[in-house]
Amino acid sequence: MKTVTLNEKQYCVSILLDGFTIESKPSSNVSFYGVNKDTKELFVQFKSGSCYFYKEITNDAAIGLINAESVGSYISRNIVGQFTSQKIDAPLIIPTPDQQSLNRLNQLPKGADYESDPEFVNF
Repeated sequence: MKTVTLNEKQYCVSILLDGFTIESKPSSNVSFYGVNKDTKELFVQFKSGSCYFYKEITNDAAIGLINAESVGSYISRNIVGQFTSQKIDAPLIIPTPDQQSLNRLNQLPKGADYESDPEFVNF
């Protein structure tokens, strides 16, 4: 994994996205999107965590997405159903954990019942 900074926050990015230019705009449905110009692929990560790769994206479609006022609407109208897609049921970009969270993870005792332990419920 590599890390990137988007909107002043750090994220861990899967190696599956090597070569992609990752973007994020305010959207009610889309967390991240990116284009790989070499492979002509579009990556979209939805707020649900599901990710899609769209194949053989045209330059016009990529530029339209980058310039779109509403990323979700543009994808719905101009990408979905127009290009071959592959779904991945897991996020490929996640927030980088802060040091406090990492420290807490390292302190978790093995075999503990985390669901009923109030100290860890809101972690």
